[in-house]
Amino acid sequence: MDGSRDGERELTADACLTLLANAKRRAVLLTLYDRGAEDAGPIPVEEAVPEARSTPAHVALTHSHLPKLVDHDAIRWDRENDTVAPGPAFEAIEPFVDRLDAGRERLPGDWRGESDR
Repeated sequence: MDGSRDGERELTADACLTLLANAKRRAVLLTLYDRGAEDAGPIPVEEAVPEARSTPAHVALTHSHLPKLVDHDAIRWDRENDTVAPGPAFEAIEPFVDRLDAGRERLPGDWRGESDR
């Protein structure tokens, strides 16, 4: 990771941008962002990434994308229930997601991936 402080990991700008660089990871982060702090409970992975219903997408999520988000503490992932929730470092990536969302009319149409949110 990029640094520790009191047992918590620090999420750098480079790490945030790397996490946002993939459509599936972006979909998870955007879904959690869209839900907001008042409804920060766990959500099914399939709600965040609808294509997760397919085996190839689910394999990619469970073996690559979700572990990467967990490794950076951006999300909490309950593998048994297949749900995600904001992690301890979610607040560090939230301004990046907010900035993207605020400028959505100037971004390519696929910046939210398969999502129609």
